Amino acid sequence: MIRPRDLNDEDVWSMLCACRDGDIDRVKELVSRRPELVRCEYNYTPPLHFAVREGHVDIVRYLWTVTPAIRRIEATRVRYSA
Repeated sequence: MIRPRDLNDEDVWSMLCACRDGDIDRVKELVSRRPELVRCEYNYTPPLHFAVREGHVDIVRYLWTVTPAIRRIEATRVRYSA
């Protein structure tokens, strides 16, 4: 995977690489700091896809469980924003 020149967010790149490489500890650390990384994309491909494609079932399960919680948090922010 070649990092695009215009991708300036180091956490996004780290998230995608951790999912591709099967680094569950790094994925959890990144999501704990920035939950929205679960929904980042590289060429329209989210981290979940990288984990599935490479067969990292532990990461797939983790992302699958945290994604609904993140959607609820985002919905609350939108609903109660001023």
